[in-house]
Amino acid sequence: MTRQYDLERDLREAEAMVAGLENYLRGDSLYGSVGGGFSFQRMPALTVGALELRLRRLGQLAGARVAGLQAQHDAVREEWPLHYRRKVEREAHSRLDTMGRYLQDMVGEPAQAARNWQPELLRRSIVEELRRVMARAQHQDDALEAKARRIDALLLAIADEPCAFLWDAQLETLYPHADFPWLYRRPRARN
Repeated sequence: MTRQYDLERDLREAEAMVAGLENYLRGDSLYGSVGGGFSFQRMPALTVGALELRLRRLGQLAGARVAGLQAQHDAVREEWPLHYRRKVEREAHSRLDTMGRYLQDMVGEPAQAARNWQPELLRRSIVEELRRVMARAQHQDDALEAKARRIDALLLAIADEPCAFLWDAQLETLYPHADFPWLYRRPRARN
């Protein structure tokens, strides 16, 4: 996300994700594919979290343009609520587990962590979107919350240098410091 935010790309990716959402929810894979056809653009993996991240951004930045897309998403989610919930839970745990392994390796290695920090910011931000989905559904997962607290403690200990918002400035109002503190800190690359 270090490059400039591209609203049109976010919209294309969200459209492709919504189009494949029903098949994805019925399948077993955690990371679905939305690529295909003759497009040479690399598409991100389809996950509930990746879609929720885009829909929230687009809802704030391109409101009227994304209304139909949001309605399609909501219809599929309402048709497959149990599948949706299971994918949310599985994805959130998977992403936190991956982060945990990586962050454990980065303790005491701030220079290496600094070089590879952006994927962790995205991964943790997607988990936050998934936690918001769970909160809206009034679903509490105590094990997930405990895991998120442990990961956040590691994340913020490694990212010990406060800084300006790390993503494109036009996204800053969508990611307030109070809710997304990891987007305002980075590892101090010591010599």
